[in-house]
Formats: sequence, structure tokens, C-alpha cells
Amino acid sequence: MADIVSIVSTAHKSNVLPARRRTGSFRFGNTKFTLTDARKAQIKNVVTDPATGATYLDTAVATLDA
Repeated sequence: MADIVSIVSTAHKSNVLPARRRTGSFRFGNTKFTLTDARKAQIKNVVTDPATGATYLDTAVATLDA
């Protein structure tokens, strides 16, 4: 079984999310966070258009500033 680490949301400090150390990723709803490098993460979110029902994958990169 993979080791579990905790990721704390800066917006809601009481919201602790489990993350797998082996894969470096965790899911929260339709969003997947992947730790790609020191101080960097890739964020993928499935978005549904309410008018058409079509879905698409929104991808972004986050970098922690010192």
C-alpha cells in the first residue's frame, strides 16, 4: 500500500486531502492534482458545459513562489 501524506488547502486549513506519495497525485471531485517536480503541480479538471452537456479537460500548471 502506498504511503499517505496530507495536503492542506490554504483556503480552508481544516480541509486535509490525502495524497499518494508513490504516484504523487490525488483527486478532489473532478479535479486531479499531480505533483510533477519540487514546488510544481499539474492540475486537470473535467468541465461540463451546462447548455450542451459536452465535457472537456482543462489543464493548468501551478508553481509555488518562494
